Amino acid sequence: MANGQGNVENLIQGTGYMYWAPVGTTEPSDGDLHDPPPSPWQGLGFTQEGVTLSIEHEWEELEVDQVMDVPGHRLTKRIPKIETSLAEATLENFKIAQNGGTLDDSNESPGASESGYKTFEPTSGLVNVPEYGMLIFDGIAPGGLVRRVLLRRTLQIGDLEVAYTKDGQAVFATEFVAHHVSASVRPYKIIDQIAAPTGV
Repeated sequence: MANGQGNVENLIQGTGYMYWAPVGTTEPSDGDLHDPPPSPWQGLGFTQEGVTLSIEHEWEELEVDQVMDVPGHRLTKRIPKIETSLAEATLENFKIAQNGGTLDDSNESPGASESGYKTFEPTSGLVNVPEYGMLIFDGIAPGGLVRRVLLRRTLQIGDLEVAYTKDGQAVFATEFVAHHVSASVRPYKIIDQIAAPTGV
């Protein structure tokens, strides 16, 4: 924007794709936005009703006896999260939406002693630590380029309810919340591509 004039190139609309990997997986290079992140990052497939990034804030109001105006606020809580409905109702996505569990696909491939199926079982016991993951959303940046949102340590905290109906599609509604990583590593990062790479 220059001299108060708008720029239609900065208007964005549309969705994108999401990817998940275990915490500790190497982050893709900031400049490598034109390709999906490599293995062990796994795509979560199609979504329904878009993808919503929100940053919730809780503020504490400061107060003193000598001033009638509010002297300031202090941020006491920050909750970055990405919400969407996963449209591909696979057991792989089910496991991610449950923050772990046991997915056994050893009988999926032809040639296994009992082929043609795979199974999922949840974790048991309250002492089990959930499986934190890293989440990437690749959407649209100004200029029609790529905006990548990276959540570095997430859990899916929403209830998992799957409706099997005659006139509706079964989806996994998810709410991935970012958590504290360390004093030097921020919980999320946003990278905007500002020019298409040469030859791509």
